[in-house]
Amino acid sequence: MELMKNYCCISAILFIFVTSCIPALAMDIKKDKIEKVFKQTSGVIAGAVVNPLIGFVRGGICGWTQGTRQTAKSFGDEDLITYKIAGGLTYGLIKGTAGAIIGIFRAEGNAFKFGVSSPWTKENFCLSGNNFLDYDPFGID
Repeated sequence: MELMKNYCCISAILFIFVTSCIPALAMDIKKDKIEKVFKQTSGVIAGAVVNPLIGFVRGGICGWTQGTRQTAKSFGDEDLITYKIAGGLTYGLIKGTAGAIIGIFRAEGNAFKFGVSSPWTKENFCLSGNNFLDYDPFGID
């Protein structure tokens, strides 16, 4: 009980310190600095929330497409529909699943990497490239 009382006192002291000193320190910060930090923070938060879904979809579709093409090509003809179906149901499914999982992690990395350096851009939201399918989840940045 005594330990809990100490924690409550320490918490109250910290709360008083933070609520009284932080606004006083904020008076010295320039307006453009505040805007820049706000833009970076909101870019990182928005990217961290939205990017996993974008990375999952882009990574899954592009991985599935790559796997399908590679399997059809290894069978002999990349344009034959039978080989494409077989490729899509085998290696395309495996590579699409892996691409979706990797896409989630790469998307989170992009949220933090580009959220600070260039917030609210296409790169921040994993939308870089010429089109939606211009994405390689397995490529190295």
